[in-house]
Amino acid sequence: MDLGLESTIVMNAVKMIRRKGFEPSEDSLLEVIANPRYPLEVYWATIGLREWGTSKSIPVLKELTNYPKQDVKMTSVSAIGEIAGSSETQFFCDLLASPSYKEKGTAMWAIAEWADDSALPSVLAYFEKNRSKLRSIKLTNWICMDAAIYLIWLSPRHMVAKEFLYANIGLLLDNTDQMQQRGWGLIRGRPKNEWVEELFALANRPLPTWVTPKPAWRTAQS
Repeated sequence: MDLGLESTIVMNAVKMIRRKGFEPSEDSLLEVIANPRYPLEVYWATIGLREWGTSKSIPVLKELTNYPKQDVKMTSVSAIGEIAGSSETQFFCDLLASPSYKEKGTAMWAIAEWADDSALPSVLAYFEKNRSKLRSIKLTNWICMDAAIYLIWLSPRHMVAKEFLYANIGLLLDNTDQMQQRGWGLIRGRPKNEWVEELFALANRPLPTWVTPKPAWRTAQS
């Protein structure tokens, strides 16, 4: 999963906040969230905070993870990640474990995108809790692919991550459809397709037809 938003989308979001004299800034976007004229203004303002938000916005964005609208619950996490990065690793883990936050795919994506090594116990605990769903191919919403990316990133440093990934890579791929595998954009500075190539190689499976393998010279240098 990738909630990354291009600057054009951010600017379009700002255009949707049609208020006289509105100028995009952190303070003005927080005012829109505090006093929306209609629910979609909260969504557009949350997108805007990806561009203009600072640590000042984090408490408000965390509150929005409880907002009634699903899109706001998701984009608020994305904004937190863009602003704070790995410093909010524990918050992403709390969302993954929370009974009330249902967007588990968003939480796992945030972990894959921004979390540091300290999220590993939470990721493993999630799969331990949902082991029957993993085995019966009932885990969806991007969780398995993003978890696999996070685990392969950690595996050179953490044997437990490597062991879990090697033992479960087939199931993680089986729970991930092609759209989820393709994703959008970059994760930790690498194209999603490069991660997919590594994961399929680990599972000893043929690459999907849409993946273009890295040239041999890049493989030798990586």
